[in-house]
Amino acid sequence: MDTGGDEWLAWSEQFAREVDHRLDVPPAEQQRYMESLRQALAGDGLPDPTPQAFVLVDRSAQVQAAMIVLRTPGGDWQWLGATAVSTGKTGTFEHFLTPLGVYAHTLDNPDFRAQGTLNKNHIRGYGARGRRVFDFGWQTAERGWGEGGTSRMRLQMHATDPRLLEPRLGQVGSEGCIRIPATLNAFLDTHGVLDADYEQALSAGETLWVIKSNRQTIPWPGRYMVIIDSQTLERPPWSPLPALKLRSKAATPGSAEPSAQAVLAEASNSVMSSHGLQVVGGPGRRLHPRVGERPGQITCGRNEMRHQQELIGGTCQQIPFNPNGRIEGALVKINEAMAQAVVEADARAETV
Repeated sequence: MDTGGDEWLAWSEQFAREVDHRLDVPPAEQQRYMESLRQALAGDGLPDPTPQAFVLVDRSAQVQAAMIVLRTPGGDWQWLGATAVSTGKTGTFEHFLTPLGVYAHTLDNPDFRAQGTLNKNHIRGYGARGRRVFDFGWQTAERGWGEGGTSRMRLQMHATDPRLLEPRLGQVGSEGCIRIPATLNAFLDTHGVLDADYEQALSAGETLWVIKSNRQTIPWPGRYMVIIDSQTLERPPWSPLPALKLRSKAATPGSAEPSAQAVLAEASNSVMSSHGLQVVGGPGRRLHPRVGERPGQITCGRNEMRHQQELIGGTCQQIPFNPNGRIEGALVKINEAMAQAVVEADARAETV
């Protein structure tokens, strides 16, 4: 076991080898996040925690990141790594704002594994078969629909649909849980990062079906996920919006080919979703999204994006079509953050 040396560095390198969607957080920001972690723990009655690993989540819409931080036996705080995640996206029925706080990962709320089946929306909500679902029990959270208020939701951290939803990590999108990359899910699972209570149960002779036998457990297993909101106003360069590759649905026999407008709407909705904006309509071959008449709505017309009701600010570049009439993509600049949706589709720019 580490006695205050550099064993954590080897685990940081292992994190870099095994986990994708990584974020290169600058050292100064790492220190700020570790201080936020210490403050959150102290506020929850843990001012001097024992050596262990923590998962820290920043639910800020401009960040959307999970970090693994270690408290070593030498009393130091060390940074293992960070990845993009997705937390709760409000504005839709039964979607919650991911709750803030310190949440213990215990056997009172046993983990389970994804079945890998498709839900009614043809989404593998928990990810591929066998991915672990880290369960933190029923928690009180702010409702993101209707008149607001609070309700109870099941707080979980889990993988997500690898084809449709994992590419969107880095922007809000869940019903309130924390969606993480499949590789981070595997790292937490294989190395027992939050399995202190599970390890104690195994040592006491209990049999836990959810725990795999071929694990390489970290020397400092922890038990806490901590959720904060940094209230970051502008997206930092180290946490970019995802570059989304979207493919239109193939036309079924006898059906019309998807229109350029349909593909454009799909791309624009994804680009704008992290800002809580909706794209509607849009005539013409060259379109400029602009702020609509209702808050939270963008319409496609020939005007540039305008600042309205302090909703958004910035410019929207023209959406290009190449000579053969195929949509190439939409490049949108919002509040100095660049997001690109590359539309890979056979939809042609016919009359829309």
